[in-house]
Amino acid sequence: MTQNLRIVSAQVIDSSNIEVKFTDNLVTNLVTSNVSIIADTPNVPDSIVQGIKITGTIMSVVCQPLSQFATYFIKFQSTAQHPFISVNGTARLSEDGISNKFLITGPMEPDNPIKNFLSSYFKDNIYNGDDDQTVVNKY
Repeated sequence: MTQNLRIVSAQVIDSSNIEVKFTDNLVTNLVTSNVSIIADTPNVPDSIVQGIKITGTIMSVVCQPLSQFATYFIKFQSTAQHPFISVNGTARLSEDGISNKFLITGPMEPDNPIKNFLSSYFKDNIYNGDDDQTVVNKY
């Protein structure tokens, strides 16, 4: 009996790099056809996956640049030659259209003038503007 392979988290590193963590180690022969990035924001084009790399439970995805603040679904699916399974075949991705996709948001451009102003305004105070992990900087 096989278990369900699930998405644990997805993190947008920058506009072209996404890291996705799964519940089990992935097979290393997955290809770009196993991943789709579908725009959920009107008038925003889908992003084409240009490459993937598997390292244990982590899949690193390289794609065309995501639009700033646009929402996308990153979707995972099997192909005839490349089933989306764990490394030893004990877990398989459920392709129900819900658990095989994850909502992500295109990141803010690094040279955004408003962000630069707020960063300099909140520099060296209790809001710790240099740390991207603080509550204030996440929002």
